[in-house]
Amino acid sequence: MDQLFNSPAAKESFLQIGIASIYVLIVLVIINRKQLGLEKDIIIASIRMTVQLLFAGFFLTVIFENPHWLLSLAVLLFMEAFCVYTIVKKYKNGLHKELIQVIALGIFLGTTFTVFFFTFFVLRAELWYDPTAFIPVGGMLIGNSMTGVNLGLNALVEGMETNQATVQEKLILGATPQQASKLVIHRAFNNAVTPTVNSMLGI
Repeated sequence: MDQLFNSPAAKESFLQIGIASIYVLIVLVIINRKQLGLEKDIIIASIRMTVQLLFAGFFLTVIFENPHWLLSLAVLLFMEAFCVYTIVKKYKNGLHKELIQVIALGIFLGTTFTVFFFTFFVLRAELWYDPTAFIPVGGMLIGNSMTGVNLGLNALVEGMETNQATVQEKLILGATPQQASKLVIHRAFNNAVTPTVNSMLGI
């Protein structure tokens, strides 16, 4: 551990973190002048993010130097589980159990299949569990998935609350739950995929 902290790479990483913190200071100055009262939240979030990134960096260094398929899968599963937890915990009133199951199933199956597909057929890694490819690709896919699911879920929840009366009227008139909520679901799906489509167009 001492070798990791005292290595040239580690010292350079600390320097980079220090340089990056300049942007946090700029944001704090702007927020303070606008009197938004978010200084404490930003400082705590910045410290938490820095500590997490440092531990993650040293942990991944060990994994990269000692590749093993169990470790690669464990990291992927942990990232997926943390992704689901982060999405669900945002809703203080709670989400329906079946909706949580759908979110979890979508994240786990979708990202796992895509990671294997990219590792095998796109990157053509010699070892399918090569952590230098497997983990970064998984992280990017899970991050994008979390953004999409969050946007879609927000649109779904807000849409159902805003259009509650309309949905109930359609149900009373004999529409199925799928028919009554079709418009809300379409808007939620559109919100979920828009960032990915925009990113593709930008590329």
